[in-house]
Amino acid sequence: MSASNVAITRKATLNSLRVGNMREQNIEVSVHEMPGNCDGLLGMSYLGRFNFALIPNKQLLELTRTAQKKQ
Repeated sequence: MSASNVAITRKATLNSLRVGNMREQNIEVSVHEMPGNCDGLLGMSYLGRFNFALIPNKQLLELTRTAQKKQ
């Protein structure tokens, strides 16, 4: 699906979501079928809670806590 297509989704709130060793609570998500071989997509409702960097040649997402967020 491209950014210009419309998808019907369901909204939900996850009690918690963990990526690597970073765990957050009360994450709003949209639930729908993903095309191809895709397990999911992290959006800014999760990523916005961190400083993050994508390292494509290592297929790595690096997350660090922002200064305001307690561990």
